[in-house]
Amino acid sequence: WCKKQGIAYTRYCDDMTFSGDFDEKAVIAFVKDGLFENGFLLNIKKTAVITNNSCQRVTGIVVNDKVGVGTAYRKMIRREVYFCKKFGVDEHLKKTQSSLTVSDYLQSLLGRISFVLQTDASCKEMLDAKAFVLGQLRSLKK
Repeated sequence: WCKKQGIAYTRYCDDMTFSGDFDEKAVIAFVKDGLFENGFLLNIKKTAVITNNSCQRVTGIVVNDKVGVGTAYRKMIRREVYFCKKFGVDEHLKKTQSSLTVSDYLQSLLGRISFVLQTDASCKEMLDAKAFVLGQLRSLKK
């Protein structure tokens, strides 16, 4: 159906994305009917029509001109790595009143850094952050 309409369709788990120049009401009606026929309902609260003039985000990834992670997400990681380097990971966790262990926190931070690197594998800042976190994890195991 999408191909006939000239619509690009992508899906990740239960997130459906339709891209192109089309009548959004027709697409929503088509999806709603198809889901209903298969025993599902469309969650209108999670349905968004995003125009070219807005930040187009799909499953946490910005897909406007080039694929990437949003600036705020990158800044959050940058800030966390900065404080870990400045005060040490343990002190950073105390200051933020985190209940995570140092190991769990570093694993979480590594996961978020890796998420960014999936969209921009050559980002020097995130590669440096990854090396720092891996070094911290290695020193915990000693």
